[in-house]
Amino acid sequence: LVDYACGRYASPEHDISYTHLELTDTLIPRSAVPIKSASFGSSTGSCQMFPSTSRSCQIFPSVYDREDEDITGDELTIHGVKVVNKTSHSSNTPQATIPLVMLHGYANGCVYFYRNLISLSQTYFPTIYALDMLGFGLSSRPRFETTPDDTSVESAEAFFVESLEAWRIKNKIDKMIIAGHSIGGYMSVAYAEKYPERVERLI
Repeated sequence: LVDYACGRYASPEHDISYTHLELTDTLIPRSAVPIKSASFGSSTGSCQMFPSTSRSCQIFPSVYDREDEDITGDELTIHGVKVVNKTSHSSNTPQATIPLVMLHGYANGCVYFYRNLISLSQTYFPTIYALDMLGFGLSSRPRFETTPDDTSVESAEAFFVESLEAWRIKNKIDKMIIAGHSIGGYMSVAYAEKYPERVERLI
């Protein structure tokens, strides 16, 4: 889709040959995300949507019989797309050095923004990351059993906020501009409330 967007949605007055695009997989420590460890029942294979029934889990149908890094490993993966406009990196202005990080909406993924990535990199944001939030797309899907409890709004927010912060640290990004759609917008605000010193601005 992104390759298609290079030809279909690029601004005609810009040369896309200077635009570099790559898929990224960033490993973050599981310990950075407030979720229960496998020893708390993550490997039972029970269904999280219908815990009181005998239904098998559709996401992890045979988890009890296999090793799954999303459930038992020490690291989780945040998948994404990175776009860099090489012609704009000679400038030291904030616009040239602070990346745009895009967070998708519910039941979606980073390629939701495929129509926007190339043109945005050519005109406003020389470096762009579009991410699959934890639990979505090609990112890891650990069981959504948050700590200190799995019923509060704060714990649910922390699942996404802390995984984004771990991703930022791993990528050595000092400050970022965050653009979010739908639940991605919600989590952008939640992140900015927790880590305001890491946010240049919200879109």
